[in-house]
Amino acid sequence: MVYTSGFSELPPLGYRFVPTPEELITYHLLPKVTKVDTSKLYSPIKDVDVYGNDYVWMKECGEYDRCHARNTRYYFTILKKKSDTGSRFERGTLTGKWKEERDDMIEDPKTRLQIGSVRSFSYQPKNEYKNMKEIKDRKWNMQEYRLDGKYKDIEGSSTLVLCQVKETTRPKKNHRRINTTPPPPPPPHNYQEVEGEVVDDDAEDMEALCALIDDALMEEFDQNPSSLI
Repeated sequence: MVYTSGFSELPPLGYRFVPTPEELITYHLLPKVTKVDTSKLYSPIKDVDVYGNDYVWMKECGEYDRCHARNTRYYFTILKKKSDTGSRFERGTLTGKWKEERDDMIEDPKTRLQIGSVRSFSYQPKNEYKNMKEIKDRKWNMQEYRLDGKYKDIEGSSTLVLCQVKETTRPKKNHRRINTTPPPPPPPHNYQEVEGEVVDDDAEDMEALCALIDDALMEEFDQNPSSLI
């Protein structure tokens, strides 16, 4: 965490928010669940209903932010159960759903005790929204961090989670195609070897043409001497 003067919403220059899973659990999610006063600590994590408000994370993950890693945002979210008596949580959104892929344990690197868990999700839009401008050709993954292990019995640990949403869309490359084929080489000069000597056939052709011209001029001069004077 970074201490700021007063209640400034801007982080100090050079600050980058790239926490480890252990840091997210210990310094961000745990104080949030236990309601520790962190008003004088800078944190870029906002309260957003990730499972109900698609617009926020779709918009922000596509924007530049000098504090976050590329195309990544963090949100505190309260999970909602599908039914009052059930244990399953709602993963659907207005335009699609978050499909769970795996669930991993997070340990304290010093004590090796479990302090949390992280679920991995991928976003799947509904068929009627696949061609929507904000969704078409875009992909998102999410890591959902929750208190677990030695923090499992803390009130609110199962419903208040920290979500790391990342857009994984590969930008399209629109490069102009360049022809890299080299030009054909110039035609070879017409050389041939005669009795150990290299003879230039083109030069011979030129000499023959000059000789023909000379013969024609001499013939015309013999017939009419005054024509060439």
